[in-house]
Amino acid sequence: MKVVAIRPWQQDDLPIVRDVIWKSWEATYAAFVPEADLRSYWNVHYSLQGIEKMFHDSAVDGFVAESNGRIVGCLRTRFDEIKQMFYVVSLYLLPEEQRKGIGKLLMAEAEKRATTYGLSEIWVAVMVQNQVARRWYEHLGFRFIREEPFFIGRTSVPHLVGFRKVMTGMQKP
Repeated sequence: MKVVAIRPWQQDDLPIVRDVIWKSWEATYAAFVPEADLRSYWNVHYSLQGIEKMFHDSAVDGFVAESNGRIVGCLRTRFDEIKQMFYVVSLYLLPEEQRKGIGKLLMAEAEKRATTYGLSEIWVAVMVQNQVARRWYEHLGFRFIREEPFFIGRTSVPHLVGFRKVMTGMQKP
């Protein structure tokens, strides 16, 4: 039986977090974003230096999911103090660890974080072409209200932006 633990990320975790993100990106985004654009964006925004900058940003919280002591997923959130909004900026799992409930555990951690700021909504953006993630978020009760372009290298990828009310215990809406 696998034991999954969710914990705040540590600086020593960052190289593994970076690897988890890349493997997730390859499995998901390579179908609709050219690899050269994926790599250029990843190398700029998810370089070890870039991830360390996120790690030290006081508005960002990061968490990892460990399965039997191995990091298999990660979550990054951001609290916008001015807008009083809480965002799930990224949630990535190794492809072989998807559909095991780990994403829900990470999302429950995001919900706990949102409530520490006194907020009752969580916001998320998902690529239109990432239909599996979109359906998952919708299953969790997210309602998408607008579409925005997002550039990965030279490729424009439409994102759906949505929110949902915080649900204690991640009960079904």
